[in-house]
Amino acid sequence: MKHKFLTEADCKHSHDDMDTCPVYQGLSICAVCGPAEGQLTTDCPGVISTDKGDITYAGDLDFVVDHGGFNPKDPKYSEIKKKLKDTNIEGLTNEF
Repeated sequence: MKHKFLTEADCKHSHDDMDTCPVYQGLSICAVCGPAEGQLTTDCPGVISTDKGDITYAGDLDFVVDHGGFNPKDPKYSEIKKKLKDTNIEGLTNEF
């Protein structure tokens, strides 16, 4: 599934001052999964995944529907698996 980005209209509902809205300032934030910019995965997982943002930003993890979901991008996936040990999103597996 493709990411669905927040719009300026979404800002108007949640911010009194548009200058404080990150979307109005140009930040791309997925309305479905939550991450922004460099923390976005290739495809949207369809559930909140902000807890995986730092690992994704580091380039160690990605979510690609055609590849079965969350998968390590780095061959050193044992380190990634260790980082994800306590991370669990309902309906998704962290098994590699």
